[in-house]
This record gives sequence, C-alpha cells and structure tokens, in this order.
Amino acid sequence: MRDASSLCSHRFSLSLMNFTNTASGVRFFIVLKNHHRNMETKYVRSLLTVIEHGSIVVAAEKENVTPSAVGQRIRCLEQELGIKLFIRSGHGITPTVECKQLIPKFRQVVELSGQLKYWRKRSRDYHLKLGVMESAMCASVRGFVPQFFSDLKATHVSLRVGKQNEIIQDLVDSYLDYAIIVDSHDTPENLVYYDTLLHDKLYFLSKTPSRESVFQRLSSEPIVRLVENLGGKDRIMRFLSDHTLYPQIALETDCTSLLLESVQAGIGNCLLHQSSFRDRDTSMFNKILIDDPRYQRELLLYGRAPHDQQHVQKMIMLLKRAYA
Repeated sequence: MRDASSLCSHRFSLSLMNFTNTASGVRFFIVLKNHHRNMETKYVRSLLTVIEHGSIVVAAEKENVTPSAVGQRIRCLEQELGIKLFIRSGHGITPTVECKQLIPKFRQVVELSGQLKYWRKRSRDYHLKLGVMESAMCASVRGFVPQFFSDLKATHVSLRVGKQNEIIQDLVDSYLDYAIIVDSHDTPENLVYYDTLLHDKLYFLSKTPSRESVFQRLSSEPIVRLVENLGGKDRIMRFLSDHTLYPQIALETDCTSLLLESVQAGIGNCLLHQSSFRDRDTSMFNKILIDDPRYQRELLLYGRAPHDQQHVQKMIMLLKRAYA
C-alpha cells in the first residue's frame, strides 16, 4: 500500500490479484497496489452511486455530471478490472455477481480517499488547543510545543495553563481540544480518557544522606512544604497521616523554587512529587523514592470528544517523550 503522501493525490490502483472457481461461483480478491495503471477514485464513487440507485441517469444527476461521463467511467473500470460490472436490460441496470463481490473493496477505497482528503485539509489549517494544569509539569510541555508544529502539522498551538478545575471546565465547554490533568475522582464522565502520560512518584528530598530511614527522619527533623496543592499536597498529607508522622513545619511556601532553596540551605527536608522538580537541577539533593503507588499521581490526557485515533496516538507519543 502506498504511503499517505502518495495517496493524497486520491488516485488508487485496483488490481485483480487472484480468482478461484468455487461451488458458489467466482471469488475475486482485490488489493491496493503501488504499481499497475492508476484508477481515479471518482470512477469508483460513480460505480457505487449507480449500484445504489440502479440507474446511470440518476447517478449522473447525483454527481452533477452527464450520463455519458458516468457510462465512460464504468467502461474504464470494466477495462481495468477485466470483468463485466453490470447487466443492462429493459428493467434497468443490475450489478453482476463479480461486481457484487467487489463492492466491499470499492467502498474501502472511497472511504480511505475521504479520510485522506479530510486530513490533508486539516493539516493545512489545524489549531491545537491544549490545556495543562498549573504546576512544574507544564514546563516540560511548554518547551516541547515547537515539536507539535512539525510532528502534528499544526499551524498554531495554544497552551492554556491554569488550575485543574479551570482546565477541566474549559475542556467541557469546548474551549480546549485536550487537557493534561492529574487523576481525579471529579473528572466529568463526558470527557474521553486517552492515556497516562506519567506516573508521578513521591520522593523524600534532603540536603544530606543519613543512615536513618525516611520515617525516622520525618519524625525527628523539620520539613518545608507547599501550602498549595501544586505538589500533590493531599497525597503528601495522606502519606504522613497513614504513617502517623507529625513532623515540625519549618517553612510553608507556595513557591517550589523557594522550597528547594530552603532544603538546600538546610532549613528542612521535604516531600515532593517527581513532576514538581523534574525540570530543575536536583543533583545536590539526596532523593529517596517513596515506593508506594498509593501516594503516586498519574498525569492523564483527556479530550472532550473522540478524535482521529492515529492523530491522538501521535500526540500521546510526543507528550510521553516530553515527560520522559
């Protein structure tokens, strides 16, 4: 089969590859090939219109061409395939047995042609509207946006950054095509879930390593923490509560940079999800993974309506690469 670029001319090659005689008659096998004489897709479309209405005259009216043009197209198809497609009688025109057996393949050709026309037009004027929840996670996507232009052939990409509930509402209200959000029990049912882009793991960060366990250090050493939910505060608080840990709070801030600077200065340790520090240099920290999926977050891709799956899978691949 030809690649998409060569198929965009909407000319296809139909060839009879093989036939066998069976008790029920002649069985034909048709495939698309990248050689043999070209056949216009409009000829196949005219053929299907004639079959649907049982009349060359009616088919010509439907396609806004002359009956002689439709007749010529059918003769070209018959010559190309080497079979008779219709039986003409005083009662009209009837497809032959061979023609009926080929109808599913003819329809596949027309359907594929329509899809290619649609995506060819869409690729010339495609505006991608993507929403990302407000956190350090959006930095990865923002830096990766130029790739969408070349890989998705989008003429414009809008990146909307905001709080999770705002992003979800914009998606529901059709202001966005897709949204990248953290897993939530409050996600509306009418949104379409596509894939998990990142398993956002919880880490314990400190200035220096220690022989003591994370639980011992959280019991005896102060911590700094985010006051907003940008770093998954709810999961962090649940982790502390589940393990009956009540550390001293040395500093609270809504700024991730200030939090990391405080840890580096030795003011306290912290619990953070991976995405909160993924785009920062953390080589000076001692990082310990909290290896428990109950406290991980998942970064999910949602859409407001079903999209072309090939396009969606391409975007998922790009986004996963951005978060890798």
